Amino acid sequence: MSYHLISFFSVTLFVGLTTTFTISCKNQNDENTLRFTNGVNPIGYSLTKDSIWDSKTNNLLETNQSCETCHKQIYLNWSKSRHKEAYTNQLFQTSFKIEPMDWCLNCHAPLLGEQIKSKENQLKRIQQEDGVSCITCHVREGKILTGQIPKLNSLTHNYTKVEMMNESKFCANCHQFSFPTSQSLEKNHSFEYSMVAMQDTYKEWIKNKSSNKKTCQSCHLSSGKKESHSFPGGHTLKLISDSFDVSATKINNNQVLIKIQSIGIDHSFPTGDLFRALRFRVYGPRRVFLKEWIFKKEYTTNKNPKPNEPTKILVSNTVFESEELKTLILQTEFNLDSIDYDFFIDYQNGLNELIHLETVKESRKVFQSGSIPLNQKPSGHG
Repeated sequence: MSYHLISFFSVTLFVGLTTTFTISCKNQNDENTLRFTNGVNPIGYSLTKDSIWDSKTNNLLETNQSCETCHKQIYLNWSKSRHKEAYTNQLFQTSFKIEPMDWCLNCHAPLLGEQIKSKENQLKRIQQEDGVSCITCHVREGKILTGQIPKLNSLTHNYTKVEMMNESKFCANCHQFSFPTSQSLEKNHSFEYSMVAMQDTYKEWIKNKSSNKKTCQSCHLSSGKKESHSFPGGHTLKLISDSFDVSATKINNNQVLIKIQSIGIDHSFPTGDLFRALRFRVYGPRRVFLKEWIFKKEYTTNKNPKPNEPTKILVSNTVFESEELKTLILQTEFNLDSIDYDFFIDYQNGLNELIHLETVKESRKVFQSGSIPLNQKPSGHG
């Protein structure tokens, strides 16, 4: 959820209707087991009642580090992942210092001890430095939650099978949610979601009609592989680079046709936090800057909103849909033989001045760059 609240009072969308979901009995039972509430509430967790018991040492395995002993590669992958940094990463911490709302923590550091009741302690989460951890997804009532029970001869723990863990719906609990309603900002009012999506990744995936559509887990979990639980995604620059193909052709002496194709992404991109954008910059001879295109969702202020209306309105959406080809026309005074380009992901487009980051380095990164020789496009109508 990082950055989705900056600034909560000036950039978020609010409507007066709450979001409703139709959940099957199976999914409802799984959500009850997981204690997921789509981010509305933290995950209630007791270190004494929920932790795994180690019969060999007669100790409770209360920390995520306890998993490393038997799951070295998975633990190493997770420890380098963005899930591990969900709470500690600079982008989230900068925004959270401005608006320390406990709602943000319900996905970024979701484990709340049963003994913590007072409002001022809602920001104190269990092992919050571990972000979204092994325990977050896999440990409840002294059992391991899993989508597939291991074979009998490999049983080490007690297990609870959770079918939802095999489905994209599992990931939607943190990666699909709406803006809160305006009433949610009022003192002593219960939290509720509006009908306006803040992160729409799961529904973007549903809208993709590809016949070979994968689940979230098949791309981001890599179960059964050496990379399992590494959770590559929007901060994995090589993965993003591999997901875009750039080509260019000269139309005439002063125009260049540029094509950008998204490849193998089963949802829109950029997705997730609403401030994410892609920046495509083109340079001429000696790296002279020629033009930049920005692909993002853009909002405008609703100047006189009624109580149940949004304070921001979506006015344009230029993000890449799944497998989309975008064509750009570069108009230039140069008769170019080639162009150079940089392709950036901007994690907080338009927010650098607002949140006063000391450097843009962390928030804007080049994931692909190159030089493309230009061939004259044949004349005529053919």
